[in-house]
Amino acid sequence: MTIPASDGGIGGLTVMAFESRRAGELESLIRRHGGASMVVPSMREVPLQVDAALDLLRELEAGEINVVIALTGVGLRTLAERCPPERLAASLAHTMMVARGPKPIAELRKLGLTPQVSVPEPNTWREILATIDAQARSAVCGWRSWSTALPTRS
Repeated sequence: MTIPASDGGIGGLTVMAFESRRAGELESLIRRHGGASMVVPSMREVPLQVDAALDLLRELEAGEINVVIALTGVGLRTLAERCPPERLAASLAHTMMVARGPKPIAELRKLGLTPQVSVPEPNTWREILATIDAQARSAVCGWRSWSTALPTRS
């Protein structure tokens, strides 16, 4: 069934949608409403290279990484599957963990960790940057307050 434009349909317009996981459903929805669909993925998951996870783990253990931003639960789960979980959890416990949303938080909990920073909804890059910026400003202000209270040498 196609809905004509006068009934609130799309009226034959071509609609481009950037979707990967539910592309078929979205394409069907656009067609049902009278549109011509052009559904393409905006991104795709690429398999992790064999040594990439262990290389990252070595960098974490060496203290070369200070902040980890967990963007997806899938990415964190994949990392945990490729690394010894105890070593990964121990090394992540010594870094500032930023979680973009509920899925990375759930994966961190599986490792026995809680993020120091949680990004509020809608969990976009804007909220990530605003949250990190606010944390940095708070840290700097706290340091300034603490450092001005230090005794000075005459």
